[in-house]
Amino acid sequence: MDTYRADIDGLRAIAVSAVVLFHAFPGAIAGGFVGVDIFFVISGFLISSHIFKDLQAGRFSFASFYAKRVIRIFPALLKEYDKGAFAANLEKTVAALLAANKQVYLLTDIPQFGFDPQRCKYQRPLSGDVKCDMPYEQVQAQWGEYGAAMVSVQQNYPAVRLLDLNRPFCTAEICSMARDKLLFYRDNNHLNVVGSQYLGLDIADHFQTIKK
Repeated sequence: MDTYRADIDGLRAIAVSAVVLFHAFPGAIAGGFVGVDIFFVISGFLISSHIFKDLQAGRFSFASFYAKRVIRIFPALLKEYDKGAFAANLEKTVAALLAANKQVYLLTDIPQFGFDPQRCKYQRPLSGDVKCDMPYEQVQAQWGEYGAAMVSVQQNYPAVRLLDLNRPFCTAEICSMARDKLLFYRDNNHLNVVGSQYLGLDIADHFQTIKK
């Protein structure tokens, strides 16, 4: 199992595509979430294959098994907080993709709210002022240095397109998880089906504008 498996990479590509399409167009790809299950199956297959190989060779131990997991996962967890490394690696990756004549898109995340969307869904006339939005400045702050790195890369490489996923939910002053009596979120940082469709249509319109 140490050799490259093109078939497994193909399954990974299918799984990623299914999940992305499910989030963008949940009505069209109703079972796209199965892509997550595919990833679990692939991981189980690969890990089990390594375990069986070590058992046959008489060298398997739980200590070495978990040591390998730590060596594999912990460096990525530590690097996640190294924002300088993120910016440098992002620019290096973008430069390589552009050199290969690829079209590069950078996407921000959707706004994350500090409250439960249910309080927006079940408003009562006498319950007082129930806010379902937050200042745009607070949403921009959620980007932090990661957002600044993406903006910097886009400025250095004009061919790169930066797609702001905050825009469909925000004005210049506020960002809201509801609009025109439609609730877009199922919790404070995940879209529901309505929100996914709304965002998917906005992204589709964006690409149509680019083509024109």
